[in-house]
Order: sequence, then structure tokens, then C-alpha cells
Amino acid sequence: MIRTEFIYMKKISILIICLFTSCLSFAQLPGGAVSLLKDVYIYSTTNSLLYRLTTNNYLVTHNEIRQKISQGYFTALNLNAIPADNNCITATNAKLWISIDATKLPTNGRLPVWQELVPKASCTGDLQKMINGVCETAVWRCYDQELDHVDPPSPPNRPFSLYWYRVYSDYVWSDGTRAYRSTMEVTMDACF
Repeated sequence: MIRTEFIYMKKISILIICLFTSCLSFAQLPGGAVSLLKDVYIYSTTNSLLYRLTTNNYLVTHNEIRQKISQGYFTALNLNAIPADNNCITATNAKLWISIDATKLPTNGRLPVWQELVPKASCTGDLQKMINGVCETAVWRCYDQELDHVDPPSPPNRPFSLYWYRVYSDYVWSDGTRAYRSTMEVTMDACF
């Protein structure tokens, strides 16, 4: 019975840490206590358990928001105002700092969880991406070519050779990332 109460106290402690203090991506407990937390990955070591919250139902840190902005997932309204720390973002700050659908945020003073931070749908399409707060369309780029074959002249209609090239191309954005639409075509138009 004493062991059960000890485990229960650890569960309550971890729950309180996750809900009322700054966000923790991992919570470490000494010993081998088993958690009742829902939707967690458990990593065991010799004397601790690490709990990693899954994609949904976890609080989001300022650093995670900054990372998602740099990846183009969110559009920053005021990037300089977002601290580079591991404190959780509040609903009020989320509305001030990133372009999101405010109707999805909690209104009861609770901190928002990941799935409640929904970006405004202003930049759609597989060739469009938010970069530094601007919706950009990727541009076509030829990155390689090689001679495929040469058709010899066929007089009198065509007294010249036709050169066929394999052209490799893709689409890229201004930040250097590329859309996953890479192509190879055989054409008479060389790109270099």
C-alpha cells in the first residue's frame, strides 16, 4: 500500500508540473513509477522515466513557436516579442504574436494546447509557403542537365542534328528550401 501511494503522489506531481508551471517537454521522475498520463511515450533508463507528450494535447513553448515560424508553419506578427525560452505560450500572447484562428483558442484562461494553435489559412497550395510573414510561390529551377542523345541530320528536310537533353528541375523558395516536385524530362531545350 505504501508503494501505491508513493506512485500516486509522483503522478500528481508530474500533472501539476505540466499544468501550472512553465512547459516541460520531458518530465523526469526518479525510480520506476508508472504513469497514468494519457497519450505519452515512455522511455526507461536505469533510474528514471521520461514522459514525452505526443503531437496533440501538450502545451507549447515559446521556442517551439519560434521553430514553427522558421519552418513556415506559423506567420509571425511580432517575432521580436516572442521570448527565446521554454515557457508556455498563453492564448493572449498567441493572438498578439502569431497569425492564428483565434476562435480555436481557449477562453477560460487555460493555456492553449498544440491543436488549438491553428494557423490562418492564407497561403495554400503545394508550391506556396509562408516565409518571413509573406506568402511566396516557389519558382522553377533547372539544377542539372546532360546530353541524352543526338539525332543525326536527315537531308533534305533537316540538314542539322537535333540535340536531346535530360533536364532535371524542381521548385524552390527564397529561403532555399525546395518543394517536393522534382522532375526529369527529355527535351531539346537545354537549361544552361
